[in-house]
Amino acid sequence: MAKIMLNDLLRIENPAQFKLHLACRNEEGLNPLDEYVASRSKWIGWNEWKGGKNDWTRNFILSMMEFYPKKDSWLFGGGFKILERAGDEYTLEEIPDFAKFEGRLVVSFHRYQGMRGRAFYLDSYLDQFEVVEIFPQPYSGEAFCGSQNINHDFNVLEAIFANQRADWKAALSDTKGV
Repeated sequence: MAKIMLNDLLRIENPAQFKLHLACRNEEGLNPLDEYVASRSKWIGWNEWKGGKNDWTRNFILSMMEFYPKKDSWLFGGGFKILERAGDEYTLEEIPDFAKFEGRLVVSFHRYQGMRGRAFYLDSYLDQFEVVEIFPQPYSGEAFCGSQNINHDFNVLEAIFANQRADWKAALSDTKGV
């Protein structure tokens, strides 16, 4: 069976115009997937953050966040056009053709040990992203794992409750002390 590759869906004609954003846990211990689930605006902030460097040296960004429930998996976080590079942030505009895949498309990609940083040339890696799953709705957090398996960081639980996940709410509403 033939593999479905990322560019079979996105059809990026000139990947040399893009930087690849591979977002993973930062120095403060925040995970981009948890931030995305908590609030899309928090996730957009991960892409707008410039800091002391200019990582987005091309006109567009293809953004992925580490999908930690599965090894070597990444959740598509959107495509963005860079409108402005000012101060410590970027001004971005979402690429409408990619919007339907945001938060729904999971790809397989092995980030090898020495691959440090967050920004890479997309044309060097685009052909390595294999589509493994497309969710019917944008990812909204982990499904309820059973009361005996709850051992989550506060920010993960906070997002679950803020989003009123029905599976968690139903299971825990019948539990005394919750």
